Amino acid sequence: MKKISILLFLPLLFSCANQSPVQNSMSFSQAKGLYDQQWVQHKDDEKYISFVGEWLRFKNTNSNPFEARCYFATDAKERFILIQNEKGIIQELIAENDNRKTRCFRKELVGNKYPRPPFAPFFTVLTMGAP
Repeated sequence: MKKISILLFLPLLFSCANQSPVQNSMSFSQAKGLYDQQWVQHKDDEKYISFVGEWLRFKNTNSNPFEARCYFATDAKERFILIQNEKGIIQELIAENDNRKTRCFRKELVGNKYPRPPFAPFFTVLTMGAP
């Protein structure tokens, strides 16, 4: 029984290991510049501040159970930017580095629906470390 459960877990753990590099619509520094611009423009806007809090609460309470394996893909901390469309769907994840961890998070997060942002595209920066 122990052998079977290990065999079932291994594909989950390594499913992100052999994915090829992705082509993003922009570089990380371009996306970070757009995030910074968004922050400067909206940091004092009540709707913006409220949405960021709502988004974080949603993310923390509705995490995909398969997302947890992504933390173990590497020991490094990784930064990435999520881009949401007007419907709240994560349409792109732009990573600072391309590796197993960021590809795993991309696979688990892109296409997911989050709360509808006050405007689109909406940029969110996340830093994911090792557990």
